[in-house]
Amino acid sequence: MSAAFDSKRVYDVWQKLIGDEELYELLLADRHRELKERRGLSDEELTVLDEFRKESGLRWNIENLRFRAADHVMSTLRVYLPRTLYLLTRGQEDWLRDIIYEYVALHRWHEMGRNYLAECVRFGRHVRERIAKRRALPDIVEHVLSMELSVVELLREAGQVPAEQWPRGRRELDDEALAAARPRRGPAVKIIDLPVDFSDWVHSADPSTGTVKEGALTLLLLVPSPEETFRTQRLSEGARLVFEQFNGERTAAEIARAMEDELGLEPAQVYRLLRRWLSEGALRA
Repeated sequence: MSAAFDSKRVYDVWQKLIGDEELYELLLADRHRELKERRGLSDEELTVLDEFRKESGLRWNIENLRFRAADHVMSTLRVYLPRTLYLLTRGQEDWLRDIIYEYVALHRWHEMGRNYLAECVRFGRHVRERIAKRRALPDIVEHVLSMELSVVELLREAGQVPAEQWPRGRRELDDEALAAARPRRGPAVKIIDLPVDFSDWVHSADPSTGTVKEGALTLLLLVPSPEETFRTQRLSEGARLVFEQFNGERTAAEIARAMEDELGLEPAQVYRLLRRWLSEGALRA
């Protein structure tokens, strides 16, 4: 830039140019001064824009920035919302890129960088408030989105757990210690209920595989520790009832007797489930 300007003012004008597509298009056509009143642009800002226009690499810089912003967002969503993206696009790359391009443009090309989980939440709102208003999406899209956003929410909650609240290792208890323990949930555990069964998709790394089945689906979501990623586990109706008993108020022996009286479960079955959940970090003793 040949003229001398305050560096912060130049940066602020650059940010306006990135986020305002009309201003960018008119700048390329040398008509940006038409927006002086509508955008409240000062004479100094217009002069800065004049200088930007003189730069031969302006179009490349803007388009490259937008491409990289869309590409970064797409990479993030593929990690955390892969099944939702597949259902929206049927796996078509061009369609996906078009959706992401529109999404980032709507937010004035402000992608959230390393705030990956916040980006997923914002995109989830975009699906519900914009895409679903223009397209007749099948119900399965909302169910899958709800599940994937529940995982995102759990990861955000796990990130807020103080270090001292995480269990210090997971040791196996002997029978006597297990019976006397008062198990309770780990610090990052959630149960969600879904009206359709797409467990094939939940456990597959490829969202294009598997089928949707009739019947409800209950999932146990958990983050075992700060060093481990999230896990999912399908819960039967009986397993869910047992899991919900472990709230730290009663001993495992008391719960085992109650489950035998109420559900006809053998104590050995309750202890087997308890040992599994303790080893996985869903419960702590």
